[in-house]
Amino acid sequence: MKNKIFIKRILILISITAILALSLLLFPNDKVILKISDIRLQIEVADTGEERVKGLSDRESLGYRDGMLFIFDNESLHGIWMKDMNFAIDILWIDEGYKVVDIKKDAKPESYPEVFIPEVPSKYVLEVNAGFLEENDIEIGDKIIF
Repeated sequence: MKNKIFIKRILILISITAILALSLLLFPNDKVILKISDIRLQIEVADTGEERVKGLSDRESLGYRDGMLFIFDNESLHGIWMKDMNFAIDILWIDEGYKVVDIKKDAKPESYPEVFIPEVPSKYVLEVNAGFLEENDIEIGDKIIF
């Protein structure tokens, strides 16, 4: 009797594990929660060269509490352009200590081929909807929490 219960529990555990693994494969969640000035954002991560070049290009819009975080291998003056963009964005450059070191408000698609370059090196770049920085009083020196 004990063996039957044990086998039943093992089968249930295996089934649950298989369902979870299958759901992760079918519905990957490549979004991360980030917090800035007590505001939670759901962000996509662009950490490969290909993902960083594509960025938010060719999208029609971005959700109000959504964004894209570009992760670079090292701190540098990482430039951002508006190639194939369909909406304006605010850009935050963030250092290795997760502090906002520079910002560009309301970068418009028609600014392409201009490249926006920060005043100081950064390791991360966060893109959010235009107006987000102003509406939420986010400025240089604010900390980002992952």
